[in-house]
Amino acid sequence: MEGRLMARLLPAMIFYGKEPLFARHAVMSASSAFEELAVLVDKPSTRNGYVCFRDYTSDDSTFFKNNYQHLSTNGFESELFCFLRWFYLRDYARANNYTHILHLDHDVLVCGTREDILRSMLDYDICISNVSGHTSYFTLEALEGLCNYFLYFVKDGYKKYIYNYIEAVEKRTEFGISDMTALKDFFDITSLKKNNAPIGIMININFRENGCIINHKTRILDLYVYNGGVYAKRENGEFIRYFTLHFQGIPAKHHLPKFYKFFIHNVYEPQPNTYVRYGA
Repeated sequence: MEGRLMARLLPAMIFYGKEPLFARHAVMSASSAFEELAVLVDKPSTRNGYVCFRDYTSDDSTFFKNNYQHLSTNGFESELFCFLRWFYLRDYARANNYTHILHLDHDVLVCGTREDILRSMLDYDICISNVSGHTSYFTLEALEGLCNYFLYFVKDGYKKYIYNYIEAVEKRTEFGISDMTALKDFFDITSLKKNNAPIGIMININFRENGCIINHKTRILDLYVYNGGVYAKRENGEFIRYFTLHFQGIPAKHHLPKFYKFFIHNVYEPQPNTYVRYGA
């Protein structure tokens, strides 16, 4: 594993539009684990580590944009960007000679070290979390493959999912065809070495994953800080450690800055060998 830890790794966040407060805290948390974090944004910036992803527009991303058909109940611009971000990441990695890419959504809070997060990923070519790319790892070969699959998907692959979009419109649900649809397809068919459940990577802070319970006061998982680590409480009273937390959805995102401050406070002013509860 040590050899791959020393590989040309690109840890990156990417988003467009004005940086929301929760994203600022997500970036700070990731920067503490990855000194070389690249933050790809839609406008030039003088901030350290910030890069304008529009400088990495390629023929492939332009082709995708020109051929994209919006079949999602989410907004057009945001859904299109969710597809295009993978091309921008690939092209930035290519241009800067990175061989491995760790992608973190801007609503992911990092609460572990570089080694913690990568430990269960480095033996694979592609790692996602429950068919989601919010915290995902790729070799450049795997990311090339994903982008090539997206080019097929935008031409023909999406057609088998049209009924999902029709059903979503009829039932007024938040569903349809997204980049996660295509990511799951690629993950299922690729022959590359893959892992859909990296250790310590949270799927969603709103879900009762791994037998974890919801804190009825905060309405997210029942979270604790213990000796500098973040844990969620399980139904059987045990605790499971997480190295990243995914704050998906607007209500959850409101918790991200608050939890970040809670976490930092309990790292620098710890209560040794005590589980300190968030929202207590």
